[in-house]
Amino acid sequence: MREQTGDPHGDQDGRPGRSGAVEAPRAESWEDRAVFRETFLNLHPEPEIRAAYRQVGVSLYEAALALEVSYVERGEPAVATDLRAVARDIWVAQAYLHDLGRQAEADTQDAASTQLCLLAAAVAEELEGILARISEAFPASGSADDEA
Repeated sequence: MREQTGDPHGDQDGRPGRSGAVEAPRAESWEDRAVFRETFLNLHPEPEIRAAYRQVGVSLYEAALALEVSYVERGEPAVATDLRAVARDIWVAQAYLHDLGRQAEADTQDAASTQLCLLAAAVAEELEGILARISEAFPASGSADDEA
């Protein structure tokens, strides 16, 4: 496991820092968070529990890498398999943001929350466009998608 040099997503417990800004993750750190989504970890208010889940995630990720699964067995280039997996992850984020965006319709939202909901909806639309671009790269039939 690589030594971590700080949390790329905000303060040490993975929440946005005091300024509210969330930095883009470092290119070399995405693997440190490859197993559990932050939206899942956010369900737990205790930083220690989130840190424990992240550590379990790193261990699971490293164990999976140790299996040395061959992409040849999947019948398509590695980049295609990886791009399909990324598209599934983007879809989850897009759906989550879409749900957040729908909260703008609630009468109970204050103005700041409504603006954040509208931002979530706009980002969801952008991600939908990205998903469409990825989908265009693959034929409609013969998908190697392993979702059941």
